[in-house]
Amino acid sequence: MNEMEMLEKARLWTERMARGFDPVTEEAAGEADCINKVEVSRCLFYVCGVLDKVIAAGGAVKAGRGVKPKKRPFEITQEALDGFAFSKAPITISEMAKRNNDLVDTETMAGLKYASLTAFLIRHGYLEETVRADGGRSKTPTERGRAIGITTEERSGMRGIYQVTVYDREAQQFILDNLDGVIEINNSKA
Repeated sequence: MNEMEMLEKARLWTERMARGFDPVTEEAAGEADCINKVEVSRCLFYVCGVLDKVIAAGGAVKAGRGVKPKKRPFEITQEALDGFAFSKAPITISEMAKRNNDLVDTETMAGLKYASLTAFLIRHGYLEETVRADGGRSKTPTERGRAIGITTEERSGMRGIYQVTVYDREAQQFILDNLDGVIEINNSKA
């Protein structure tokens, strides 16, 4: 008997029990039998529905809509870090996070968030949060941050000219050298 046949048999027997019958002999179960309790019968009908979906999917079991398996906390091996794609041109912190996430399986593992990178840099005095003229907030390099290669650039976009904080090759290396502290922050928020 193959797996699909076994699933169909399990579905048939479950339905028989849900209807109050012995699944093998097809005789009515006694009134005192547990399968004649309403709660048990409802549960068995539910199982029939689940089995119908599995059979319709060819035996594949899929997570329901909106149900995602819990991902492992972010971790990265030194071997994977050795494959980090450094940029000669300064890059943003979100690009830094993306390049780290490209080195791991984010299907099964929580990704490294750019907010964890900036939280680490703020906590250790490399960035500070400033209020812009328009009332918005920015994370800008401190003197200590500029010393390791964190700078700002002026860029223009749909909403006009704005400042962006970028990380040169030296700053990228600094972040990788301190990734354990970043990961600790990242995984404490997960």
